[in-house]
Amino acid sequence: MNEKQFLELVGQMLDAQQKYFKSRLQGDLIAAKDLEKRVRAIVKVGHLEPSLEKPVDTQPALFGGKA
Repeated sequence: MNEKQFLELVGQMLDAQQKYFKSRLQGDLIAAKDLEKRVRAIVKVGHLEPSLEKPVDTQPALFGGKA
């Protein structure tokens, strides 16, 4: 999962939580908890795949060669 996908998942989780707090329906609670478990599992791993949209910042080589 890359950064963009993770942020979309977090957005879905927040929307589901908001929906539950408005409705207090059990189905909405289950959906919100499921999304939260997915987000927590990714956070627990502690890293995402590099995004293809942003280049990785690299330090230039010390003597002018390629890094």
